[in-house]
Amino acid sequence: MTERLQKRASDAVAVMEKSQRQGDETIEQSREANEALDQVSGAITTIHNMNTQIASAAEQQTAVSEDIQKSLHVMLDVTESAAQGTQDTENAANSLRELSDKVQRLIKQFRI
Repeated sequence: MTERLQKRASDAVAVMEKSQRQGDETIEQSREANEALDQVSGAITTIHNMNTQIASAAEQQTAVSEDIQKSLHVMLDVTESAAQGTQDTENAANSLRELSDKVQRLIKQFRI
């Protein structure tokens, strides 16, 4: 009977030691899982910050694109105005040439 009690006591000690090891392993696995979750959380924060920066850059690019579009529109207006000015100058030069020709003809009439 004493041997059976000792055997059962030994078995109980073995079971408790096994439970202790399993408990320690569970604690270690929980610690590792917690570290992994911390890394995931850090990665999520980094991704969020990157998304914020990308959104900000996109807004800035949109603003720059709008400024460029406005500048191009102004350049188009200036170019059209310059083209009209060139046409007006050409018309005026043609009128002056015609007037000059007319004046020369009139001067020739006075000489004759």
